[in-house]
Amino acid sequence: MIALTGKSLGLYVTNTCNRSCAFCFKKHGYPRPMQISLADLSIFCDWCSHNNIGVISLAGGEPTTHPEFPAVVRMVHEKVQLDFPLAIITNLLCEPEKVEAIHNCLVLANADSLDQYTPENLKRFQANLKRVSEQSNGITLSITLWHLDQPTEHLLQYCQEFRIPYVRFDLARASILKPNIYVKLDQLEAFKMKILEAARPLVSAGVKIGFDCPLPFYMFTEDELREIGVQHFLAMNPAYHMCEHIYINPDLTISACPHQLLLDRRLDTFKDYSDLFNTVFFSKLNKLNDDRADQAGAYLCEAERFLSRDGQI
Repeated sequence: MIALTGKSLGLYVTNTCNRSCAFCFKKHGYPRPMQISLADLSIFCDWCSHNNIGVISLAGGEPTTHPEFPAVVRMVHEKVQLDFPLAIITNLLCEPEKVEAIHNCLVLANADSLDQYTPENLKRFQANLKRVSEQSNGITLSITLWHLDQPTEHLLQYCQEFRIPYVRFDLARASILKPNIYVKLDQLEAFKMKILEAARPLVSAGVKIGFDCPLPFYMFTEDELREIGVQHFLAMNPAYHMCEHIYINPDLTISACPHQLLLDRRLDTFKDYSDLFNTVFFSKLNKLNDDRADQAGAYLCEAERFLSRDGQI
């Protein structure tokens, strides 16, 4: 059996989104458009409570597109005793009444570069970011880097204006379901310089820097990590990497990146967290073997192994 280091689950409240980002690795509405029902949400909460899940993240798609998003947040708060505040991953392009539902949460706000918004959506994002920052939430700005000319100056502006203490960087990851723009292993040096360039003014202003998915252990030198103040760098070996995050789909089936539907079994059919974790781990290993994904080469993302098999890279 595999040793568990903590109990956390993500929940895809919906698999639909209100954006169509060129770098997104998810195929929205796949295999069909879904919104979690409140009945299934109650089952999810009961399972998490019974298994002492200490960390829950609400994601999507875009979770605020769920028509009953305020009720979703309220139910999780009421039914699950968490070790850390409920996390919500959102682009904040939603109606004001949905923003009002976000209290006492950890909000990961996707702050895309300004050129990626319509004027109306940019105004909405900025107004919602201001409001959510006033509602007893911890906020982290998140940005996915996908091209080298991508502007990042807005991050410092938002951090200073709304007193946001954290910024999280990620590199665009590959998709096994659709063509998308993503960063490859041989682009790491150029994107490292992009991250350092974006991080330096933030660090000078007292903002703390972090990363989303693990990055290759050799990407940054120790001096560079000290320069941008990263104390806990999640490193991986690109010659073999398998993501451990488990997400629950809106119909309670199981997702684990890069597979949107890894197991066509509902969460409530697993007896406990250890059963779920180990079943997911070995199912992913089996997919790497059964789908004849490349396990010899070195890749930035697990998904690239499947693309290599298909001759797409």
